[in-house]
Amino acid sequence: MKKILITGGAGFIGTNIIAELANFDCEIVAIDNLSNSYQSHINSIQSEKLVFKKIDLLNLKKMDRLFKAENFDIVIHMASKKYIGESFVKQNEYFENNITATQYLLDLMTKYGVKNLVFASSMTVYGTQEVLPIKESTPLSPESPYAITKSLNEKMIKIWSKSTNSRALIFRMSNPIGANTTYMLGDHNLTGSKNVLSYLIECAYDHKEAIIVGGSPTKDGTTTRNYIHISDIARAYKAGVEKFDNWTFTDSTKIYNLGNSEEISVLDLLKEVENTANTKINYSFKKRKEGDVVRLTTCVSLVKKDLKFKPEKTLHDIIDSEIQFNKFINKK
Repeated sequence: MKKILITGGAGFIGTNIIAELANFDCEIVAIDNLSNSYQSHINSIQSEKLVFKKIDLLNLKKMDRLFKAENFDIVIHMASKKYIGESFVKQNEYFENNITATQYLLDLMTKYGVKNLVFASSMTVYGTQEVLPIKESTPLSPESPYAITKSLNEKMIKIWSKSTNSRALIFRMSNPIGANTTYMLGDHNLTGSKNVLSYLIECAYDHKEAIIVGGSPTKDGTTTRNYIHISDIARAYKAGVEKFDNWTFTDSTKIYNLGNSEEISVLDLLKEVENTANTKINYSFKKRKEGDVVRLTTCVSLVKKDLKFKPEKTLHDIIDSEIQFNKFINKK
């Protein structure tokens, strides 16, 4: 039975990965410093194979004791600071938490002979691109401190995997939204920050005006993205874990775009929320912030080919699950 370490295990994506792996033949040790997440979320996943520990990746003594006590086969590295706007204001924190902590983790994996890593990167590493959809071979052009940390993480991991004869999977993720309605695991954090879908749903049910980014050179003036259900993200990570048993690649690091190939604008999303919630959302525009990419859509054919993965959830499924999760949170 494999033993898997998941960093950032109490976060939005981390908890959903754990829920997906709950029926997999593995033991899971999840760690999180709980700076932007709730332990109650991970506690909702009832599994004898899951152990949670409150540990900060920057605490070298605790991390070393953890690696010494456990015999990990795979590390899934999710822990990082993740807000683009905030990264401009708190650059030092972002570099310490996203770069220094990752280097510490790689050093520990080397020290204790852990050879398999799955890393959570982001589509933001591509920045603004003229040719869409974006392929994994596209040169990176990060436009925010957050995106820069992710691109540097990727370089560090490539060097580590090659120099230690290890293997790494890097997922450049699209915007994960929606919720796991079995365990009620959605994007709910301590800062109160909301993803765009959760915000639009809040506006719909509270009858508030939605303030959205406008003035972009797109079909309707709003930014466009790929959106993918969080449960599909979790399924992809499980497929990645399973791939280590059948690693047929010559490269020590493989990189995949992870998302849905459909390009959806914010107004597209707003209209679909209106249809699903059967209500009207009034909206107005604000200027685009520094670091916000106008159009971002990626080619996902490689992950389909190599990992036999493709998203299953529709946009309606995503919105419906988010509505259920928001109702659940508001009852608490």
